[in-house]
Amino acid sequence: MSLLFDILECPEFGPQMASLKDHEQELIIEAIQSRLNKNPMSRRSPVRSEMLSDNLECLRRIHADDDLLIFYVVCQECRDSPFCQSKIGCFECHKIGPYTVILVACGYWIELYEHILSDEFFRWLRNVKFTYEFQV
Repeated sequence: MSLLFDILECPEFGPQMASLKDHEQELIIEAIQSRLNKNPMSRRSPVRSEMLSDNLECLRRIHADDDLLIFYVVCQECRDSPFCQSKIGCFECHKIGPYTVILVACGYWIELYEHILSDEFFRWLRNVKFTYEFQV
């Protein structure tokens, strides 16, 4: 099965995955393989994701189960929005193809929201290099 979207991950995504239990890691991987790579922007896709609002604009999320979330950015969508470009503005945006999903964070929802809502998060995201390709 070939991916419709390339999937990259932030440097902290791997350590977040490693901190989860084995069965939780499997849920995250399954969610990425079976849902996220199909069409991460369509309401008709298995993801059924909408862009988040308020302080989380430009990010999307999917549930791996009731407590586990994956936050991600769709590069094409970000480039089409001047607001997202100024908020996220990935360091290597010009090197990343439009049909790319960047896995930003994964883990328990309450911890992720605390992390992502911090002011430092978006400042960090603007300076990170996405050199890690998601590996199963």
